[in-house]
Amino acid sequence: MKLFNANQQQQYNDFIAKKQQTNKKIANIATKIINNIRLNGDSAILDYCRKFDQTTCQTTADLLVSANEIADSTKLIDNNLKQALDFAYDRIYAYHTKQLPSDFDFTDNLGVKLGNHWRPIKHIGIYVPGGTASYPSSVLMSAVPAIVAGVDRITMFMPGKNTNPAVLYAAKICGINTIYKIGGAQAIAAMAFGSQTINKVNKIVGPGNAFVAAAKKIVYGDVGIDMVAGPTDICIIADNTANAKWLACDALSQLEHGSDSQAFLITTCPEIAKDFIQHIKNISKKLDRYEIIKKSCKNSAVFLLDNLQQAAELANTIAPEHLQLVVAKPRELLKSINNAGAIFLGSYTPEAIGDYTAGPSHTLPTFASANFSSGLSVYDFLKRMSIIECDEQAFNNLAESTATIAKAEGLTAHQLSINVRKTT
Repeated sequence: MKLFNANQQQQYNDFIAKKQQTNKKIANIATKIINNIRLNGDSAILDYCRKFDQTTCQTTADLLVSANEIADSTKLIDNNLKQALDFAYDRIYAYHTKQLPSDFDFTDNLGVKLGNHWRPIKHIGIYVPGGTASYPSSVLMSAVPAIVAGVDRITMFMPGKNTNPAVLYAAKICGINTIYKIGGAQAIAAMAFGSQTINKVNKIVGPGNAFVAAAKKIVYGDVGIDMVAGPTDICIIADNTANAKWLACDALSQLEHGSDSQAFLITTCPEIAKDFIQHIKNISKKLDRYEIIKKSCKNSAVFLLDNLQQAAELANTIAPEHLQLVVAKPRELLKSINNAGAIFLGSYTPEAIGDYTAGPSHTLPTFASANFSSGLSVYDFLKRMSIIECDEQAFNNLAESTATIAKAEGLTAHQLSINVRKTT
């Protein structure tokens, strides 16, 4: 893990530029997979599932998780885990109901009736990772906002190897009955374009590996997506009131996700910086995913700055997925933060709380995309429709200006559609 100080601006720039590079090789592979599935449908999907998941399935129907498999998986789960997932579901559901927008209608001063009406997306596809780890929490965080929004149909896709019973239980409590054992870029292609037996969806949500992220970027436009997610990251701003060991554990909670994960500590306190690095070294050796953490530490850094305002400016540049403000007055520092997926205030709000039980979805913008986007929410599963209604008088109040603009733009049919209705 690297340590930079405030006088190394060029190193800041080089470090962040490296972080933002894309992997063209992965994109090229994903493109080939997508094009093959568009052309050959089920046969191509099955070929990729056999290649990457070593399945022996002969038809896409064999890739469906049966109702019996879902029911049997429930019996394999510890009751404490069931209760924890139920608890998380209830909290996520309650939080997202607060986001539901209301329709509105009004009549303006020219007599034009205007409104804003919301409708849910009809069919979504959820991707659930299943590579180095399998996450039942990702099912809840993707599905529950859609359920609250009123989505009619949810189809789930996940890699076929080593199906996690907890993932199937999470799908069960979300009412998801159509689940395919298809992962990677081939799952994204199947959702985006369908096949002879798989129905295409209207929008794809959920995190995945680099191939999934690349595929989502490629299919966007043919289908909606939540975001193009990169490696997970965490940024922690800390002053001398922080507990360096706690901070190290918080950083490790993200570094264990994958070898491309990233963690950044920004601090004004040299002792915190020194102790943090030592705790990372000591604690990581005791963790199950130590080999992954060793690699992800190479993507990570500690920044020692002069003051918290500099820290906020650097955090806004990084635009992290997760930002912890572990300082004496976190809500005061919050006023200076503009770019972050989710913000965790104070020593007793570790990022792990947000991953599971806080309430907001943990599907968040990564790879600096918090500069322009937000985490998954109810709004991602709703469409907003503008409503316009004119009676004859209201039309006449708008007609002259409308026709004038249409004429100026050279769109004479637009002008005609106004003039043919005008009354003197």
